[in-house]
Amino acid sequence: MKRILSILLALALLCTLLPAAVLTAGADIILPPDPFDDIVSGVSGTLKWELNKTSGVLTVSGAGEMSDAPWLAYSGSIRTVVIGDGVTNIGYGAFQLCTRLTGVTIPDSVTSIDKNAFAGCNALKEITIPESVTAIGSGAFAGCTALADVYYGGIEAKWDKIAIGDSNDCLTAAELHCAPCPHANSHSEHKNATCTESGYDRTVCDDCGEILSEKVLPALGHDLITDSGKPATCTEDGLTEARHCSRCDYVIEPHVIPALGHDWDEGKITTPATATANGVKTFTCKRCGETKTEVIPATGGGLKNPFVDVKKTDYFYDAVLWAYNNGVTTGTDATHFGPAATCTRGQIVTFLWRALGEPAPTITKNPFVDVKVSDYYYKAVLWAYENGVTTGTDSTHFAPGAYCKREHAVAFLYRAAGKPEYTNKTNPFSDVTSSAYYYDAVLWAVEKNITKGMDATHFGPSSACQRSQIVTFLYRFMNP
Repeated sequence: MKRILSILLALALLCTLLPAAVLTAGADIILPPDPFDDIVSGVSGTLKWELNKTSGVLTVSGAGEMSDAPWLAYSGSIRTVVIGDGVTNIGYGAFQLCTRLTGVTIPDSVTSIDKNAFAGCNALKEITIPESVTAIGSGAFAGCTALADVYYGGIEAKWDKIAIGDSNDCLTAAELHCAPCPHANSHSEHKNATCTESGYDRTVCDDCGEILSEKVLPALGHDLITDSGKPATCTEDGLTEARHCSRCDYVIEPHVIPALGHDWDEGKITTPATATANGVKTFTCKRCGETKTEVIPATGGGLKNPFVDVKKTDYFYDAVLWAYNNGVTTGTDATHFGPAATCTRGQIVTFLWRALGEPAPTITKNPFVDVKVSDYYYKAVLWAYENGVTTGTDSTHFAPGAYCKREHAVAFLYRAAGKPEYTNKTNPFSDVTSSAYYYDAVLWAVEKNITKGMDATHFGPSSACQRSQIVTFLYRFMNP
């Protein structure tokens, strides 16, 4: 009897401690989770979760999206996560900073692993991702420094198509283990062999791109056809034989055979020179029969010749003696004129200036940095610049030591003469175009018999002008 009374007393005492609402008939008793319980659980949207804190196993079950992560209140206890079939995603930050998490089971129903889902899970060494996953959000595996192996349920080609966000270096650096491709679907590919590349007949897997079988078709090699060459002549370049492939655009280019140039004979005097009249010497090419003539200057008389390299038979004999005796030139030394030496720009303006009586320039400002007061050609250059005979190679340089071209020589003479009109507008030279700055000068010089060109059709404008040629030009210019 005493025992029954004690039990009734204890029950009465317990009832006084409960709220009145709890005692209402039919009411549910709702108590907060006890942090000291081994098992805690709850609901997240359409999903249920349960954590065994002793074993560290978190189970998430149900169907639908993982919208929040109430289990993170116990993140330090979570060591293994089992996600049930029906869950469609791993939610935003669902397991971030679960630093004791070592294993995760993800079902085939999951299609995405959202942003920061496993961020900071630095004990996670491996993870299995099903073939159903098509997207992995930014930072989903950020800070998973222990992650060494990723096991993917699909083939590697399908893994490559997953949209993986940034800050997932730990995931992409881990060793990837993919399912072998069954090669269930394939197609045939064919490539024709070319002259230089092999072809093939092969079977290729549609899913992974692996070549399942292949037959190599050897390169064909070039089918070369010979193209005729062209012999060089005295005035035109020739070509060696060429070859081309009948199947492709491969070509063995021909080599240019330079024009042979004329092989002149020793020449014959067709019109002897006299003391007052020039003669003519005719030369014939031994190869093509073309002829050229040279003027034999009148022998003259009474002029001193100090030069051992200037003979009476030279076409420039009278011109050199005239230049020497008129103070136009004194030679390269006391006994040599140097007729074959190249005439410089400094020399030609000096010769022209002296031939015209050494007119004094009126300008005092020298535009050329390469012409000094102490140079023998100083006054000649200033005079030539002032009178439009030359403008220099550029605005500040005259280039006195540069060789004088034949185009320069006739241009200087033409300008010194005041650019006179000429009547013969026929241009005999194929190497002098109407657009050339020296065009008028050359035609004027031909009309005035100052030059006859290198041959009947070539003036040679870019050829270096020899000292013998320039004094001959001057002689004819000054003695029309």
